[in-house]
Amino acid sequence: ALPISQFDNVVPESWVMELGCFDPQMGRTPFSCCTLKPGLWPSYRQHRLELVTRYSDLLVTSPFVPPPCRDDHKLKVAICIAGATRTFADARVQDGLRHRFMESLGGRGLGNRQDRGDVFFYLHHAATKRNGICLTNPEREVCRYNNDASSIADEQLRAVYAAAEWFSPVRAHHSHKPPWTPETAAQYTADESCWSHLLSGSSSMYLNTLSNWDECMHMIRDYELEQEEKYDWVAVLRPDLLIAQHVRPICAYESVVHWLHDWAVLLPRSIAGEFLPAPFAMIRNGRRGDALCGNPKRLIQGEDFSFWLRMKGDVAEGKLGYPWYDHAFHGTPLRPPR
Repeated sequence: ALPISQFDNVVPESWVMELGCFDPQMGRTPFSCCTLKPGLWPSYRQHRLELVTRYSDLLVTSPFVPPPCRDDHKLKVAICIAGATRTFADARVQDGLRHRFMESLGGRGLGNRQDRGDVFFYLHHAATKRNGICLTNPEREVCRYNNDASSIADEQLRAVYAAAEWFSPVRAHHSHKPPWTPETAAQYTADESCWSHLLSGSSSMYLNTLSNWDECMHMIRDYELEQEEKYDWVAVLRPDLLIAQHVRPICAYESVVHWLHDWAVLLPRSIAGEFLPAPFAMIRNGRRGDALCGNPKRLIQGEDFSFWLRMKGDVAEGKLGYPWYDHAFHGTPLRPPR
């Protein structure tokens, strides 16, 4: 295990002494101890961003050196970066996606790619004009940030394309399609009244997010068919995710769903085939009488669709549909300034 003394000058000693969970072999550094301790991980977006920025500056090298297992590059990994490109080209975001996630995770791709996993892109260059939650809850903290830009300028777009090209993706889709609105969502879903109790008042915000997962899985399946082999692991991340801590090598992850809000997820391929497309299908096809339709006790915000998948087993007997680890990664989206 990495000696605690390496972090003596960069984290409060109380975090190490009081939390009692410091274990780099399990992915628990003082930073992750903070996220796991109830009450210490700030819910206020700006404070969370300050914390992530601070520790991304401090944790410049991986805490998993030497690694807890030997990555022999036999495990095949698909990494899909999907969503609105907002701050994707920001140097801090790029450093996190490239080095703290992709390179630290390791593994290999399909075919001849043996040094790291394969990268897929499904990028939107027309961001949501206004966070959907702000339509019905304008006082929420997220509404204080810049949600007004409907597209990115040509100079920004060139930077996004250049940043994406660095990853040498096996598949890349760039979309300028307008995001779903409550009006267009009502024309797309089977019964839009099912989702009027969501925080945004409609399904539009969640269609924008969860369709990315669905598209990622489609691209991954198509590439698997082309290569005539399957991945072992699948990861999906937001393009604007600022990552504070290097991830573990892929050989160190248990075969469960590793989750950070709905910003990043790493899961076995055997689970991904249902887990990633299912939430989008639930919204699109949900009708009165379905378990989630009009059910505020089970469903309030987008990630609850995935939580429901987690609980899909026999809840009465304590059996979960999917084993699940929260706070598996440490980061937060980097929003554009006003």
